[in-house]
Amino acid sequence: MRQVLVKATGIVLMAIVILGIPEAVLRLFPSLIAVSVIDRMHPALRSELAARLDLPVAGDYAVIAQSERLDKGPDLFLMKPNRSYYRPVDPVDREAGAIDTIYSDARGFCNPDRLAKQTSFEIVTVGGSVPNCVSVDGEAEFSAQLQNLLQTPSYNLGVTGVGPYEYNEVLARYYDDLRPRIVIFAISEANDLRDCRRYLDHLAGKTRNKDSKLGGPFRVSYFLAFMKASIASLAKEVLASTRPNFRYSVVSEGATIAMNVTNGDRDELKLAKEVRDGTLQPDLYAAPLKTFVDLAKQKGFVPVVLLVPAAYTLYQPSITFEDPEIAKMMTNYSDVQRQWLAGNADALGYEFLDPTVFMQKRAAEGPLLYFPSDIHLTAAGHTALAEAVEDRIRSSLEIFKAAE
Repeated sequence: MRQVLVKATGIVLMAIVILGIPEAVLRLFPSLIAVSVIDRMHPALRSELAARLDLPVAGDYAVIAQSERLDKGPDLFLMKPNRSYYRPVDPVDREAGAIDTIYSDARGFCNPDRLAKQTSFEIVTVGGSVPNCVSVDGEAEFSAQLQNLLQTPSYNLGVTGVGPYEYNEVLARYYDDLRPRIVIFAISEANDLRDCRRYLDHLAGKTRNKDSKLGGPFRVSYFLAFMKASIASLAKEVLASTRPNFRYSVVSEGATIAMNVTNGDRDELKLAKEVRDGTLQPDLYAAPLKTFVDLAKQKGFVPVVLLVPAAYTLYQPSITFEDPEIAKMMTNYSDVQRQWLAGNADALGYEFLDPTVFMQKRAAEGPLLYFPSDIHLTAAGHTALAEAVEDRIRSSLEIFKAAE
């Protein structure tokens, strides 16, 4: 019996040493844990680590709960007023001018500080992360660039990570505070079809919580949670290596630039394949766009729909995919959305703006318009987008004023 106790004690002590040392190291130096690993930990531990590392957590956002949403969509997270939000930036994007902090204004959106006392705006833009302050500051963002060009107050109501249904939700809540003459509804060619379907899946009860529900030691131990999340991340990477290669290169200012360097955004390949096969239709845009136009009629603003082209569309003349079938599929994905939005403008009652040709020319002549890793607009990309729509927006403003 004594020998058994001695062995058991030895095993316990060994376990304490084996687990205790790395546990202590990670608790003392939590920055050793990659953000991608933290994201796979138990929600409670993830929040604790995020707070210690100054990463955004749920409590840093204002939440419009499903029960409070006008359309009963999923919880909507908005930045709180006058806050800074850290967003990790890939080194290759940093070299291209990306910044890692987003600053919110007094309303909780990303706009220049000089607009803090502005009480009315001629133009408001609603959208997701494109165009928005992702890796650029408020002065460089599309709305600020449009204001500089038109010398007309312009405001950004963009919310990162959401889609067309959420654009309407935000607009309905903030319109009376801003009362613009023109509202630009910015549709991201890359993934807004996905976000429309995600909203419909939520209503149909098809969505699921991806957070780990495994508690016990994985909820409190940094090391055990780290090991579990690391194994899950490694498994994902191994699986990802067998999936399509969505990396590509483009020519910018005479140099060949590697794009989508982390092989992300592969859900866009899936969407493009579904569009090609006819299992995903762009008429998913119809319902949110009708809501947008109905709100325009109710409030009296000019509804403008702006299609923001993806990087692989702007650089089509010089783009190189390893798989030529991907190039054809992404071209079709872009064309189908563009044709549907243009073809339904009169029937639904919005003005359609397509900056693709203008921006393709800028992409061929000037600096990089999208960051190489996270594939969001660079400062030059925001400027090109604003310049592409400048004349049409000016004309719409003049017509609106003449009709008063």
